[in-house]
Amino acid sequence: MEINFISIYDNTPKAKYLFVSESVTDVLGYLPEELLGESGYNLTHPNERQALGVIHSTNVQNERMSSVTTCRARHKDGHYVACDIVVHYCYDVLICTTFTVVSSNCIKHNMRASSADEVFVIQPDGSIRLTGVWNDSQERMKKLFTEKYPWDINNLVLNEQEPRFCLFINRYTTESLIVFATQMSPHDKENVMKSIELSKSTDIINRLRFNWLRQDTQELIPIEAVHTLPFLQIKFLFLFSCSPFFLFTMEINYITIYDCSPNANFLFISESIKDALGYYPEELLGQTGYILTHPEEREALGLIHSNNVKNERMSSVVPYRAKHKEGHYVLIDVVAHFCYDVLICTNFAVISIDSIKHKMRASSADESYTIQPDGSIRLTGKWSNTQDNMKHLLSKEYPWNINAYLTTIQEPRFCLFLNRYSIQLNIVFASEMCERMVGMSQIYCIGDSLYDYIASKDIENVKRQIEITKSKGLISRLRLKWSQKNENDETLIPIEAVVSCTHDGLVLVARLMSPLKTIYYV
Repeated sequence: MEINFISIYDNTPKAKYLFVSESVTDVLGYLPEELLGESGYNLTHPNERQALGVIHSTNVQNERMSSVTTCRARHKDGHYVACDIVVHYCYDVLICTTFTVVSSNCIKHNMRASSADEVFVIQPDGSIRLTGVWNDSQERMKKLFTEKYPWDINNLVLNEQEPRFCLFINRYTTESLIVFATQMSPHDKENVMKSIELSKSTDIINRLRFNWLRQDTQELIPIEAVHTLPFLQIKFLFLFSCSPFFLFTMEINYITIYDCSPNANFLFISESIKDALGYYPEELLGQTGYILTHPEEREALGLIHSNNVKNERMSSVVPYRAKHKEGHYVLIDVVAHFCYDVLICTNFAVISIDSIKHKMRASSADESYTIQPDGSIRLTGKWSNTQDNMKHLLSKEYPWNINAYLTTIQEPRFCLFLNRYSIQLNIVFASEMCERMVGMSQIYCIGDSLYDYIASKDIENVKRQIEITKSKGLISRLRLKWSQKNENDETLIPIEAVVSCTHDGLVLVARLMSPLKTIYYV
């Protein structure tokens, strides 16, 4: 699949990075913080640098709504990667979506090239050729690449720029929710909270003209927009000839996997923990999970961990204070799913336990706990808080022996991580128990759609439940038939699963429900 990322550059001659999305690591090997503040030319090939400078100049000078350039970008390992850069000029910045390409003749490049305002190809000798919808006449080239640069001696743009704003919109919600907006004037902030529905396309750059309803005056403002579709995190990138707005921050979250030992050691941590707690995953791997907990809550969290392991809870929620790398504490909702020999957890930064999203998770989990200021535990959610229930749930009888091994045989379960941003919910990780339980290869299932393994009559129901999980933040419980297909027959395996959702992916933990049912094809 085509890999891509988003970047924002300033409009100075050096084109310095102001923002880089995390997917740059997949494309070029760099962490975003390694590039911020650096010139974009640092990653360019020396033979193409001058030509890219001329193209950057003409994008700024002509305030291009969309242009495409194919060039080579330097990977952190030293080799070069062929990339398509789609540039949108937006008032005082350039918003870019960068795509890896096999060659300038690939279909996706041709689709982008055919729909952009201008398309540039840098020749082996460093010269520039115009392709796409514009002709390659000498007069056109002269007009585009005039030697008159748009900056003064202080690297400030000479001409007054046309007001524009940019929105990043969540491509994975049906409501097209706005997650970021540039800001020029604050008076239209309320508009940004509106979700918008526009026609969806895949690889072309679309130009739209429509009326924007201004909420404070009810005035209809005719605007023009272009949008592109990167694969990860962003639904559409909009540039409007109108006033910009503000930054809307989504709930920060990440995924962790702990072992089932009393220490709950980290086995896996998704990269988004950096946004929530400031750590890189490699700083915590192998450490006990309690290293991040507040001393006053540690004993209570130990009891809850013991209960989750002992009772093999499919889902439980507890808010606790996690230590940030800078020393302060962040309130985190942890949703724990017990999965045979590990605990799969989705973690959410929350403002307080009274927040709506915490209450939605608490109401949909099997068990929900709150740790009181004195360190005691209170059961919340849909479970009663009777003394007998508390004694049963939080028994001092630990599930481990003296060697920290589990004393009972655990119910077989498997876990899947799913790409929440693809319609097909492609599998990106599977635990090894999936082979023993449902005959699915742990290796060869990667990239397959989840729906390839679900009985056809259950697909629509699963889709509905997962959409609710993605949009509402609930923990969903599914009951479905898992389809194990052979050459001449199909075995339907009844399973029960719980699903929770983060920006890093959907987490699904499943267990068997009843004996298998086999359908024979005639």
